[in-house]
Amino acid sequence: MKKYIVTIALFALASIGFNQANAAETNTVANSSITQTNESPEFNKIDLTLSSAGTSYGGQNEVGIDVSVSIDPFQKLPELWVGVSQSLYWQPAFAASTDIDADWNFNITDKICVLGGWSIGDVYGASDVDNLIRTGPEVIVQYYVDDHAYLFGGVNYDLLTKQGGQGWQTSNSNNNGFRWSIGIGLEF
Repeated sequence: MKKYIVTIALFALASIGFNQANAAETNTVANSSITQTNESPEFNKIDLTLSSAGTSYGGQNEVGIDVSVSIDPFQKLPELWVGVSQSLYWQPAFAASTDIDADWNFNITDKICVLGGWSIGDVYGASDVDNLIRTGPEVIVQYYVDDHAYLFGGVNYDLLTKQGGQGWQTSNSNNNGFRWSIGIGLEF
C-alpha cells in the first residue's frame, strides 16, 4: 500500500510541475496603443494545514495532530484539490497514519468554502492497528479570516480493511468509524 501512496504522490508532484510550466504562458495581443494580456486562470495554489485530530473506531478513541499539504494542480479543474496528510496519535497508544485525498471545492460565499471528497490511507505503528487500510468520504468546512488564512473543521467516515491470514478483508462494520480535525490553514 505504501508503494501506491508514493506513486500517487509522485504523480501529483509531476502534475504540479507540468501545470506550472503551462501557467507561465500568457497570450499578449497588441492592438494599436492597447495591450491586453490573457493569463491562465489561477490554479496551483498550495494549502498547508495544522490541526488537532482524532479517530473513533469500534469504541476506541485516539487523539493527536495532523499536518496536510494540498494543491489544485489541474488548470481545467481548479476546484479539484488533491492532498497528502500525516497524522500522529498518542492516546491511548502511539500510532500514525498517512492519507491521500481528492476533494471538490464549493465556494459558498467569499469567506466560506465546503470541500467534499474521498480519502484513502494506511494506519501503522500500534500493534492493534497493524496493516489497517481506511477509506471513505470526507467533508471539510473552511472559514477564511483573510485572503490566505482560514479556520477549518472536517470529518471523515472510514471503512476499514485489515490484512489477515486469508488476505485483505473488510473489517466488521461495527469497527468502521469517524475521523475529525479542527485547525488552521494557510494558502500560498
